[in-house]
Amino acid sequence: VRGLFSETNAVKKWTTPGYLSQYLGDFEIPVIERAVYGTEQKDRIVMTFRDSFDEVLTDEKSMKYLFFPVKSRVAFNHSSMDSSNELLGDTVNELARVDLDLDRLWRGYGTEEHTTYKGAQIIAGQGGKAGKTGTNW
Repeated sequence: VRGLFSETNAVKKWTTPGYLSQYLGDFEIPVIERAVYGTEQKDRIVMTFRDSFDEVLTDEKSMKYLFFPVKSRVAFNHSSMDSSNELLGDTVNELARVDLDLDRLWRGYGTEEHTTYKGAQIIAGQGGKAGKTGTNW
């Protein structure tokens, strides 16, 4: 749905240096220091979200990329991050709910109902010029 999120804080503010860091800045996350496309990424370090994300936003020559969500990198084991992963996930979910204004779409976002079959069927098709939904229903 074109423009669905265009007037949200996520679209307007997430690329402003410092905005996301005020919410996520102190969390430690795994970062690839010198990412090169098509190569194995072994250059892993731990940095605060603030330091890594603000560098990516402001330094055009930055070679960093951030792992999100942190749990997607199960092979990256770092004990100082383990205790904060759940809080980071909760904080990211709340920030997404508020800044994408998800309550105006569906109040079940982030609740148990979000994972039910009904909750997973918010947008099921793809529109086209012929007015079809793109589904076989």
